Amino acid sequence: VRTAAAAALVGNADSVATFLGERLPAATAEDNRFTLTEALVSAGKATRTGIGQALSGGDAAVAAYLQGGFESAVHEDLQVAVTTVNAHGGKAVKRESSEALATGTDFALRDFLSSGQYRAHDEDQRVEVTSILVTASPQVREYAERALDDGSPRAIQWFLTTGQYIARARDEESAEIQQLVKIVESEGRRAELKTDEAVELSEQAVQAAAKAKAAALEAKAEAQAAEQDVQRSARAANKAARAAQGAAAAAST
Repeated sequence: VRTAAAAALVGNADSVATFLGERLPAATAEDNRFTLTEALVSAGKATRTGIGQALSGGDAAVAAYLQGGFESAVHEDLQVAVTTVNAHGGKAVKRESSEALATGTDFALRDFLSSGQYRAHDEDQRVEVTSILVTASPQVREYAERALDDGSPRAIQWFLTTGQYIARARDEESAEIQQLVKIVESEGRRAELKTDEAVELSEQAVQAAAKAKAAALEAKAEAQAAEQDVQRSARAANKAARAAQGAAAAAST
């Protein structure tokens, strides 16, 4: 329309009259069709259907659609969009979307879609972080509290999508290290116990050998003192033999 009007204005009165009577309606119809075609890119399902019907109906149908015929289709698309968000949202998102649907005006629906859903989503994410804290391991708790202290949607989102998994990995690594430390400490205690047992057995063997040696010396002395007494010598020899056997048994354990 602008191009045709500019051309008419530089001409004479007949050019203007021709523009107003003939070219203006054609240029307006062309602009209307272009407007609807351009709207198809971002339109919802109901709006696209309405645009298609208008374009198929001719210039009069296109003009009627632009003058108000689109309103019911746009309202339907807004309702569908809010309902879709409601179906996939958390508690706060469901609450706010339900209020928008109950109000039912285009303004309420648009306000929810443009800003209300994001505020509600932030609220739901903070609640999710708080719920994780209830059973959080040490690193997860630290990361969650850091996100809540920051308070920004970006910090909360980062914790839920990335931070909590980094924290869980660190907690698992720490648990594995602690388990290894416990195993090493347990094995150390067992080795120490075995060493103490070996030392005790060694000391018992030394004591038994000393007793056997003393018994042998005593038997020798008794044998020398009782050379004429065969029975006494035999008893002394038997005593020495038993002492030697005891020492050998102690040493073998």
